[in-house]
Amino acid sequence: MSDAGIKPFLCESIDKTVIRTEWEKWLRSLELYLASEDITDAVKKRNKLLHLGGSQLQEVAYSIGAIEAYNSDENDDVFKTIVDKLSEYFSPKQNSTFERHIFRSIKKEEDESFNKFLLKVRQQAKRCTFGKNEKEATEINMKDKIIDEWAPVELKKKLLEKGRALDEVIELCQIHEEIGKQSKVMSCSSDTGSNVLLTEVNKVGLHSKQSDQCLRCGNFGHANNIQLCPAKELKCRRCGFQGHFARWCKSKQTEKRPSTFTAKTPYKRSRSKIHYVGEDSDSDSQTQISKFDCFKVSNRASMTFAMSDDMIQCLLGGVWLTVLIDSGSKANIIRDKDWEFISNSNAVLWDLTSETTDVLKSYASGNPLEIKCKFVTTIKIPDGSEIITPFYVVNNGDVSLIGKETAKQLGVLKLGLNINQIQATNLKPFPKTKNIVIKLSIDPYVKPVRQPARRIPISVEEEVESKLNEALESDIIEGVTEPSAWISPIVIIFKSSGDIRICVDMRRANLAIQREKFVKSCRDCLLVSQPNKHPPMTRHKFPDTPWQCLALDLLGP
Repeated sequence: MSDAGIKPFLCESIDKTVIRTEWEKWLRSLELYLASEDITDAVKKRNKLLHLGGSQLQEVAYSIGAIEAYNSDENDDVFKTIVDKLSEYFSPKQNSTFERHIFRSIKKEEDESFNKFLLKVRQQAKRCTFGKNEKEATEINMKDKIIDEWAPVELKKKLLEKGRALDEVIELCQIHEEIGKQSKVMSCSSDTGSNVLLTEVNKVGLHSKQSDQCLRCGNFGHANNIQLCPAKELKCRRCGFQGHFARWCKSKQTEKRPSTFTAKTPYKRSRSKIHYVGEDSDSDSQTQISKFDCFKVSNRASMTFAMSDDMIQCLLGGVWLTVLIDSGSKANIIRDKDWEFISNSNAVLWDLTSETTDVLKSYASGNPLEIKCKFVTTIKIPDGSEIITPFYVVNNGDVSLIGKETAKQLGVLKLGLNINQIQATNLKPFPKTKNIVIKLSIDPYVKPVRQPARRIPISVEEEVESKLNEALESDIIEGVTEPSAWISPIVIIFKSSGDIRICVDMRRANLAIQREKFVKSCRDCLLVSQPNKHPPMTRHKFPDTPWQCLALDLLGP
């Protein structure tokens, strides 16, 4: 944590649905800090923003071109420029209709105080437009009611694309209704076998006692209470299991069971860690609703968690701790014993509070957990990245655990179909011709060009990084650790197979390459035969007819 008390703005770790709110909170803290330190120079304020924001915020600022050179003659406000561009990046264009829908959907949470609820309502009200006069307010409310209650899903998408007036919304709704009626008439008229429009479907009535019918014997009156079922002690003639009749057997088995299966050798189910799901014999005679116990995964206290595959060692606030990876949990939980250990070890913690309105419930249990406190700290695994995330301290906990999102960010939990993807581990160098070095002649009078980088979709950033690392390991490209005079952008090409291809735009760089002229052999030169050799020159006596002989010597035979 920095000396200013402002945490880095980890924009990559924040959920996109709340990133606008988090950015506004962080920017407000920064402005208060700059005002308290009496920092008025625009360049210093911009540098403070980049320094306190961290590496992730710096990456965003440089990628969107928010950094501008300071011009002392024009006295540019570079701080306002970077704030406006970052606010535009983190705060997408708001839809007034959708914001008012969120405002009307705000509900009181469990054990939420009035002041906190009022603050939440005021924050959302600032993003809404309720009209400047009575007429405008009436039109806005009518438009919102039509979109919320009447418009179908496909029409809602069209109406929310941009801000529309009430008359335009009414016209689009009427057109949509007429098109729906006309399309039904046209689809029904194509059926020549019937002259009646098929606009209604016969409704199959349900048996009034269907909910009371037992799924084991088929009788009515005792529903799913196995204690009163006559098939409780009988075996099925179809599958051999006990507890239901063959008529109501749900087994897909069609072949006969092996002859070795007799009454003396009962079928044994495979051992599982999941307890048997029992039924409560007490039932309400008025509602006839059976009460079942939920599945419960056994948690042995004698189990050595350190030897389990789902336990990892992590650095929590500077203190090493063993935690469990729980893919079914959304929160990170620390048990009370581990909390005492990290507290006595002087771990680095933020926002420690014992008052929280969050409610945590264990799996298949309706009773909430007893939360002792909540704090924010860093967590890191060996040879991994470090992130900042909140933790809850729970009393009487069995083991400390990290949730699904935290485990995915740390890279210790992988979900999806690409988990079985085969990747090359031992990459060989790219094939090349030995003892051949190509030298490019560069024109020294051409000025180097540093082109701006093209934006890469966030969904393919990991694939692009993987391709670059693969090219680096194959010795196709080389890393650069110093300022480069030439910078060419990369372009992502999507293949039909779903893979990507990385291309480099070298048009500006090719202008600096000097063209070299080489004599190339052609096909016509190979077809021409080699000329005959001339006989050697010899001395002749001066002839009687000298001009004729001289002409023969000059012209040749």
